[in-house]
Amino acid sequence: MTAAPDTWSPSVNHALQWAGGLATLGGRDGTVSPDDLFLGLLLAHPDEEGEVWCFLAHFDLTARDLLPDDYPAIDHEALQVAAAAAPSTPDPERWDAEVSGVLAEAGTPSGTARVADVLASVLTLTTWIDRLGTAISRSGVSAGQLVPHFREECVRELKPDGPRRAGLQIRDWLAERYPRRRATMPSFSNDRPEPSADFIGVGEEADAFAYLIASKALVPPLAVGMFGSWGSGKSFLMARIRQRVEQLSALAAAADAAAGARTGTAAGAPGGDTAGATQVWPNVVSVEFNAWQYVETDLWAALLARIFEQLSPEARRRLSEFSRVRERAESDRQAALEEVTQAEEVVKERDTAARTALEAAEAARQAESQVAQDAEQVRARA
Repeated sequence: MTAAPDTWSPSVNHALQWAGGLATLGGRDGTVSPDDLFLGLLLAHPDEEGEVWCFLAHFDLTARDLLPDDYPAIDHEALQVAAAAAPSTPDPERWDAEVSGVLAEAGTPSGTARVADVLASVLTLTTWIDRLGTAISRSGVSAGQLVPHFREECVRELKPDGPRRAGLQIRDWLAERYPRRRATMPSFSNDRPEPSADFIGVGEEADAFAYLIASKALVPPLAVGMFGSWGSGKSFLMARIRQRVEQLSALAAAADAAAGARTGTAAGAPGGDTAGATQVWPNVVSVEFNAWQYVETDLWAALLARIFEQLSPEARRRLSEFSRVRERAESDRQAALEEVTQAEEVVKERDTAARTALEAAEAARQAESQVAQDAEQVRARA
């Protein structure tokens, strides 16, 4: 039997109005479900001190975490219109059986059902216990234990006339009774050894293989077979060799870069004389191939595809390096050409100025000679 409307607080009435609006969204028939009621409770006190907000926030949850996947998306404006159109006095005829049961169970000794009372009653539904259990399992909390404690120890003891709002009282109770902590989950790694910790004493062997593989003196091809029983350390040794090759390769790349800097040539650039800087190859690419994954396919095609897949990023990186070197060289060449052109222009300007000065001097000399001749003629007539 459903409780009478006068036994609900104004906030619960408001929540039911929101729930009625939600029930009409998504083309539904308007029947209010527990999911609608839960969201209605959230919207009744939508601030961060609201009861539902504080409950969700304690476990780092959102309302969507507790709703079914097929619950329709909510358009805020459409919801406001639908809620405004819903009857101000809730209509029990529009509630499904679970909502009616929730509201009937939400009564309090004072006779007035509050938002927290209805929330606690919703959480007792089997489907909601299951959803809540899944959502809070990462916090190491059991919903089967939390829900009855929440209802009997927290909600029943809320002080509506106290100095703190009900939501803050819920937050304080959860913080004390169910402090936030992540569950410690066991972890394992299937055949993924950690090469940094050598517990089986194969470091020297790994170093020897790594130097052999990365050595510039090695003339390929080279095939090394590794045999041993399960758990004898084959995967660890291979991981250790791979790690050591990467370290040697990185050191070689750094040494070549330093040698290139001393000679004024970028490491790895065409024409760079850094080949003898180290005894191992820089930029060695490790390609891991698990043949068992391709046992039912074309094994050789899969191997080639894997090699190209791993080499392509490295090839693109090297190509980018060469492109940058070429661009820098071209830029330097263009700058040098511009400087030469500018110098030639200066020389031309100076040559022109010199010729102009010579021509002016010659004209002055000729004028002076003409003046002297004229003076001589004048003296002769006199």
